[in-house]
Amino acid sequence: MSLDLSNISIIVVEPKIPANVGAIARACQNLGIRNIILINPCNFHVDEAYMLAKNAKDLLFDIDVRASLKDCFEDHHILVATTQRRRSKQIPFHPPSEMIEIISEPSHKGRVGIVFGRENHGLSNEELELCNFQSSIQAHADNPVFNLSQAVLIYAYECYNASSETKTVYTRPLATKSAENHLFEVLEETINSFKVGTSNGPDRFFSRMKQILGRIVFEERDIQIFHKFFELISDNGPNPKR
Repeated sequence: MSLDLSNISIIVVEPKIPANVGAIARACQNLGIRNIILINPCNFHVDEAYMLAKNAKDLLFDIDVRASLKDCFEDHHILVATTQRRRSKQIPFHPPSEMIEIISEPSHKGRVGIVFGRENHGLSNEELELCNFQSSIQAHADNPVFNLSQAVLIYAYECYNASSETKTVYTRPLATKSAENHLFEVLEETINSFKVGTSNGPDRFFSRMKQILGRIVFEERDIQIFHKFFELISDNGPNPKR
């Protein structure tokens, strides 16, 4: 099931750097997330933050400010703590992509908050214990710590990628099964004309090629391109037409 972006909140505990808040607003705006909650933040209504926010100035202006993480309990159903590494054996842990998959269905039924800690030392143990899940981004061992706004961007992207807004919709006509079968007939004729194959003969080679191509959902134009390709082979093969 796809994720409902309208029920996702980005919650940041005590951010200290206005530029990070501006960058977070911009990342959320780019990726369709409108709910940003800051817990006891610095003064972020400054030029530095608005400069980084770019076209997300309205989102920056509308940020929801609260006194503590517990203030999110009344209007959130799930909280996901983001950490540098797994810190609690009691709280279920998942990397970002798995975590977003887990919260996708609940996001259609209630509000989910993804919680980020302070720039200097993240979330406290007490704040971590308030969350249902914990999650961290895998990074190179030489420098495993992400900037706060970078971490928000990664989770926001995973949310957007899992949302219905990114689901592929076929806009070009698909090939019929008849057209697909005819393509395989031409493929078999082409293979036989070259007498190519495996140690088990051309039939085995054709079967493997058909198996590989059978994984594709063909559009009509795909079939046309393949036929053009086989035509070129036929014109220049062992028994060329000209």
